[in-house]
Amino acid sequence: MQQNLYIALVLISAMFSAAAAVYAWGKRPAAGASYMAAILLCITIWSVGYLMELANTEKQAICFWLSFEYLGIAFLPLLCLIFAFQYSGLYNYLTLKNITAMSIIPVITLLMNWTNPWHGLFYSRIDLAYLDGLTLVATTKGIWYWVHIVYTYLALFVMAWLLVRASWKKGILFRKQVSIIVISVALPWLANVLYLSGMSPFPNLDLSPFTFSFMGIVLIFGLFKFRIFDIMPVARDILIENMMDGVLVLNNDGIVVDINPAALRLTGLTSTSSIGKDIEEIFSPWPEFLSCCRNEQTFERKIPGRINPAQCLDMNVIKLTDSSNRPCGWLILLRDITIRKQLETEREDLIRSLQEALDSVKTLNGLLPICANCKKIRDDDGYWQQVEVYIHKHTEADFSHGLCPDCIKTLYPEFDGKI
Repeated sequence: MQQNLYIALVLISAMFSAAAAVYAWGKRPAAGASYMAAILLCITIWSVGYLMELANTEKQAICFWLSFEYLGIAFLPLLCLIFAFQYSGLYNYLTLKNITAMSIIPVITLLMNWTNPWHGLFYSRIDLAYLDGLTLVATTKGIWYWVHIVYTYLALFVMAWLLVRASWKKGILFRKQVSIIVISVALPWLANVLYLSGMSPFPNLDLSPFTFSFMGIVLIFGLFKFRIFDIMPVARDILIENMMDGVLVLNNDGIVVDINPAALRLTGLTSTSSIGKDIEEIFSPWPEFLSCCRNEQTFERKIPGRINPAQCLDMNVIKLTDSSNRPCGWLILLRDITIRKQLETEREDLIRSLQEALDSVKTLNGLLPICANCKKIRDDDGYWQQVEVYIHKHTEADFSHGLCPDCIKTLYPEFDGKI
């Protein structure tokens, strides 16, 4: 009965880790998702191997499944390192040369484990032990086993340090994501320390596979609650916290991945009410914004503000792609151009009024009230003016005065014929 309980617990652990692996694999376009899936697959292999190890009583079968477990155990630290570098955005470290160097110890570990009967460098001795109806292996560790342990613990430490360091720069949501990942890894790590130190209350029983169920539950909670592989730091490095332009980053599903303070100010949102939410939900009162976001092309457009319709925003939507040229989201830039728009409107109004004034100056049209006797013209204010004064005021024409022949005869008859 006790044996069945142990086996059932390991089986549950294997099921949780397998479920999390399938989910992570489905999110593999996101940074780090494929390596997290590989990590969970290795844990599943470890759990299944340990399950079969506990289920058998023959030494030969137990040793076979012990070797089978190292298909997952040997490569766990390597995959954890690669995941941490990729999730943190440190892609320049993931060169073929570096990955090959990091793979040397895991490959040798697997070979040492599988060929252990010939040299005993991994296990110098393998015996059987018994606990609550279980047949367990009691091993005396060889030198390469401890090389593998040092490498594993060092890799897990570097992984935790890289993730915490990166998340500290990327906002509260990413700190929550990293906390979930680190917590999920911490318990199996602690269980392994108890097993190796001999402080475990269950001698020769490796507690790590039993804690994988906890790890799977925590990871699955994080995958759904904090959407670890939906909300990745896609473009956080290009966000400047104190820039005047608003910046939003969306993933392929239209989920707000990140938003800077300027965008919060322009949209009237808060980081807690926007990050991780669908834009269709949070921007439903702002149809102009959603219309731009639904456009499948990179473009620039002017839209009214969300808080104040009189506000004018310049909205620039940029499609994001990864290193393989696959779509990975959208970058939206918002700039408040209300003052500039007002100045442009005022300038256009001024130009229009000046043009109208110029047109009225250059052209006289309509009926002009003129005296039939003295020929004075009545202006718009009701005053009578000389013709030359009125025309000079309303056109660009100027006058030079003289006398026509008829007026000379009338006014100066003595000069008639002499001029």
